[in-house]
Amino acid sequence: MTTTEELIKVLENSRTYTLAMAEAMPEETFDHQIVKDHWKFNDLINHIAYSIV
Repeated sequence: MTTTEELIKVLENSRTYTLAMAEAMPEETFDHQIVKDHWKFNDLINHIAYSIV
């Protein structure tokens, strides 16, 4: 397997995991902040989504 193929596999696994976590999280908790001065779940998901584009 080439380095490019390995990277693609890692990125696809990360995408699958991230989408599964977003789908598993109840929508009413997206705005919840567990620890002060840390990102809310929806902020983190938006950051991941828009940094990939």
